[in-house]
Amino acid sequence: MWFPRLAICCAGVLTLASAAWAEETNVAALTQALNSNSADERQAAAMQLGELGPQALEAAPALIAALDDDDPGVFEAASKALGRMGPKVVPPLIEALVSDRSQVCVGAALSLSLIGPDAAPAVKPLIVVVQEGDLDSRRAAIAALRGIGPTAKAAVPALLKATAADDFHTQYLACTALEAIGPEAKPAAPRMRELLETGLPSVRVHAALALGGIGPEIGEAGLASLIAALKDRSHNVREAAAVALGRLGKTAQPAVVELKAALKQQRIDSRVAAVEALWKITGDADDVLPRLVAEVAGEDDPEKAAELLAGLGPIAKPAVPKLIALLKSDETLTRMNVAYGLGRLGPLAADAVPALGKLNDDPDPFVRNAAEQAIEQITKQP
Repeated sequence: MWFPRLAICCAGVLTLASAAWAEETNVAALTQALNSNSADERQAAAMQLGELGPQALEAAPALIAALDDDDPGVFEAASKALGRMGPKVVPPLIEALVSDRSQVCVGAALSLSLIGPDAAPAVKPLIVVVQEGDLDSRRAAIAALRGIGPTAKAAVPALLKATAADDFHTQYLACTALEAIGPEAKPAAPRMRELLETGLPSVRVHAALALGGIGPEIGEAGLASLIAALKDRSHNVREAAAVALGRLGKTAQPAVVELKAALKQQRIDSRVAAVEALWKITGDADDVLPRLVAEVAGEDDPEKAAELLAGLGPIAKPAVPKLIALLKSDETLTRMNVAYGLGRLGPLAADAVPALGKLNDDPDPFVRNAAEQAIEQITKQP
């Protein structure tokens, strides 16, 4: 009786071998297609190689050559494909960083940014590009350092220098990289405070977020700068300051009064950011939940509030009875928004299913649809 089993095993081995052979053949054919006279064919080949990921590693030299392609679509597809091949492609990408062709350097840096922390061996070469490369290469190298994250801490001095660049694009990119590096970027805190006060709006946003990324090590001066930014003339900066304060957790207690004042701001993004920050700082659900319930029932962008409410997990359960009561509102929009919000809570909102079921007879089709979706989300099996 072992003969059938042996036959099955042999068939399985042959199937795997055939698949491997077909894959090798496919990689070879796609690599060859990178030399096609048609830009569309070259781009399609690069994209398919990217889908194969590390299994197409042998195509890396050809893809690096394709970074110098005149067609932007081919360049982008090749860069993304290399970024999906994993750590084994890092050494040739490091070599490509020193290419005398700026476009190749840019593409290699963007690939490294997609590889992320596994691209840590490229930190030192990337620092050189930040210091000595042309504008596009510097920006791409900064993006790569951001993708690598905390292990790129050796780049902090070079990134600090980049925050003094003449163009705001390089400035805010450097801030995003410092944010990604996190607490190891503590030496950048004074510069981030300065940019939070004097930079252009986009730079101020990322300076605030960088302070939040650095964490409690920003000290009282950094905390004071973020609290002051809650009153910034730019709503984007105000929101970023609230997000940053939330990241500081309990150490941001001095910001509670100003964050509560921020709950009265006109934009829901700013209000929800303030609510989330308060929750992370105080952990007081009794204070946070009523505000989120009001936002879910509101007209601005209830989806944001519902997402945050769902993110609180079991702590959000006491909000369910209040939301159920709002399903009886005379306002059509309120009923619809609350139904969607309950759906986002999933199984936590199980008590709302009977009330949602009654909305099947609601005169408004959008309310009926929202209730139906909510019931499906709440009752679906994990």
